[in-house]
Amino acid sequence: MKLIRALSIGSIILIGAAAVTAADPSFLWPIDRPAMITGTFGEYRGPHFHHGIDVSTGGRTGYRVFAADDGYVSSVMYQQWGIGYAVIITHGGGWSTLYGHLERFDDSILNNQQVRDCTAQIVNRKDFRVDPGRSAIPVKKGAVIGYSGESGIGLEHFHFEVRGRDGEPVNPLTSGIVVDDKNPPVITAVSLVPLDGLSRVDGSAQEKKFPVITTGKNSCAIKAKAVPLVSGTVGLAINAYDRIGIKNGVAPYGFDCYADGRILYRIRYRRIQRSLSHRIGLYYDTDASSLSNYTIFLFDRAGGNGTVSPGREGKLTDITVVCFDAAGNSTALAFQIRADRLPDAAPSPAANLVRGGSLVMMSDDKKCSVTFPRGSALYDETVKTETEGPPPVRIPGITSLSMVYSLSPSNLCIDRAAELSLAYDGGDFRRVAVYRLSRNGRSFSCAGFSYDPGTKAFRIPVMRMGKFFLARDDAPPRIRFRNGLKMNAGEKLRLYVGDTGTGVDLNTAQVKVDGRDVAWDYDPDRRCIEILRHNDIWTKGRHEITASIADRAGNQSARETFRYSVR
Repeated sequence: MKLIRALSIGSIILIGAAAVTAADPSFLWPIDRPAMITGTFGEYRGPHFHHGIDVSTGGRTGYRVFAADDGYVSSVMYQQWGIGYAVIITHGGGWSTLYGHLERFDDSILNNQQVRDCTAQIVNRKDFRVDPGRSAIPVKKGAVIGYSGESGIGLEHFHFEVRGRDGEPVNPLTSGIVVDDKNPPVITAVSLVPLDGLSRVDGSAQEKKFPVITTGKNSCAIKAKAVPLVSGTVGLAINAYDRIGIKNGVAPYGFDCYADGRILYRIRYRRIQRSLSHRIGLYYDTDASSLSNYTIFLFDRAGGNGTVSPGREGKLTDITVVCFDAAGNSTALAFQIRADRLPDAAPSPAANLVRGGSLVMMSDDKKCSVTFPRGSALYDETVKTETEGPPPVRIPGITSLSMVYSLSPSNLCIDRAAELSLAYDGGDFRRVAVYRLSRNGRSFSCAGFSYDPGTKAFRIPVMRMGKFFLARDDAPPRIRFRNGLKMNAGEKLRLYVGDTGTGVDLNTAQVKVDGRDVAWDYDPDRRCIEILRHNDIWTKGRHEITASIADRAGNQSARETFRYSVR
């Protein structure tokens, strides 16, 4: 297997690797929906890469899902906090396919004895997995195996994966799934990123971003008053997206980057090693990327390959970036940089987090520390701990108890979690937690609440740096019922649960209809408790729901009563 230069990172993470050795398959499009892809392989998904493709179901459920090829059902499962109801089919040549976020399985699967033994888990949406034998549930190409839904994490959509002989995910759009796609990717901006103490872009040691303008059908250039002046060593980061049958953007398939016609960097999102998916920060700028906006590093953060050193003062360097999608459409960005005079030698901060080493840092007030274990660093970096003022956000019932501690750079990518410790000596620690400020500083979320009474400190693992503080949560959860007074039998009964602090504790939820306990499930996307349809709650006439829940700080909601009537 040949890995593309500058992308292998020591041949560990196999992004850009060739396909598995088995002959390429030819897969059937697996759902009774047009090829409107809302999420593609290898794109940014917060702490990890996306391992398949997502297909729009237009906000509905119940579309037929087909076996992409002959084979047998090798796994049937439900994961509440993941893929939901899902099926894995094993095919010839070592290939397998996964079909996720289903609404229900087809009877051909439900009739299997091993699956029937899990009926209680299936109807009550409890985690399970069974692995029928090779001959238990054979399937033919095109056979219906289930129906699309919104189970697990995410609203209504269909998730599909292709896996190679070793079980690792490969790109479906280059491994047997053919989609009619004539839309080239779109490049919106490019950034020049200084990488050493002598690096400058237009005289500044800070990264500089240049917007992009269209110059032709498949070509573009940067929008700048003059050719950018560059000294030292810089890397490129590109803002780009692709469209595959629908308006929303997905991540492009690959990039080639050239300097004066010489290849600097090349990447294709063709295969990902799942155990190393957390290294996404080596490829995407996690500060500038979201689920619909992608900023991709076009240099090797770990190995240093793919960088640009413009040379002697005044020299022009031609830069070309070609952005590809999996169908072969491409867009080229071309611009020049001019070598600037090297600045007077100024000592740059020495890297304190180095590969093979460990690091402990303490805030000036000695109340915050961060510990990086040995082996956590993927590249040498200068990490800083700074103390800011009080949190800028004010929410009733949430009382800040510390300053904001900023750990930077926030787009640091590490291999093992660091431990953040915030000192606290109050007796009310059970209501206190560590919170993380959002990027814009306008909101915050609970990062953890693990308290060590021995050291009198909150200690939590962190993979992402950022801004953290302590706060006390005295705000109880709230429960709302939005269905209305009159309903038809079988409609979705939902209780919307809101909490501004530590988050709800589902183990404390009490939900009754007409005084009897009912089976329910929590939908994290809608933040609601759904009373499951199979409960005996649909007789004609009036019914009464009572519900209460506590948050993880122990605040108890009011015991709410809601009424509905079945027509």
